[in-house]
Amino acid sequence: MEVSFTHAGVMYGAGREERPGTMYWRVTQFLMPIWGMFAPVSPAECPMQWWIPLDDHTTMKWDVRWNPVRPMTEEERARFMVGDPGGYLPERSDPYYQWRLKGDLTNDYLMDRDAQRGKRFSGIPSVNLQDKAVLESMGPMVNRANEHLGTTDTMIIQVRRRLIDAAKALRDRGAKPPGVDDPEIYRVRTATVIVPKGEPWRDTAADYLKAFTNLPVLSAEAQIGGRTTSVPTGAPRP
Repeated sequence: MEVSFTHAGVMYGAGREERPGTMYWRVTQFLMPIWGMFAPVSPAECPMQWWIPLDDHTTMKWDVRWNPVRPMTEEERARFMVGDPGGYLPERSDPYYQWRLKGDLTNDYLMDRDAQRGKRFSGIPSVNLQDKAVLESMGPMVNRANEHLGTTDTMIIQVRRRLIDAAKALRDRGAKPPGVDDPEIYRVRTATVIVPKGEPWRDTAADYLKAFTNLPVLSAEAQIGGRTTSVPTGAPRP
């Protein structure tokens, strides 16, 4: 894992050996102060999440998906709008009860013990619900004094440092946080690339990390369905 500060926030690449001699890198962005962009998981979409505080204890999360080289199909749009397994609770006029997933603490986040025994470690049927379970189980306010962050928590450490440094700079010098007067720094996205082992991933990912370049979501060589497929730079992926 390699983490670095950017003009907009913090970025990291998580690499693993794809096969002998090659590395598979997934690049994730945190954009000050509330935006997260995790690495693409399919050729069809760029993912983004907004975390908007409603009060001291409650946050609304927005999930956004887009394809940089073509309009999303109706099937893709419908799939993203369905929500997680179980769907949504009926909406109320209360803003805290709009678009709330049915999976929550009252039903163990739709825990499936049979699936846990034979299909997935957590038993919770989607990554989003798994994240929701971990986040909400911490409670509305968390005492961080007893945390023991490790090397795989490097991104968490650096994001907190970036936020704290920006808050101190505003308090002490009146310095505006990143992006307040320079929205151009947000013209970025995430990337998934495969490079020869030892080759800097940032060089290969550089163009794919720029927004509005009409490049596909994945790099020119990416693993699809257990095989390597080469695609000319800039061409839509199958």
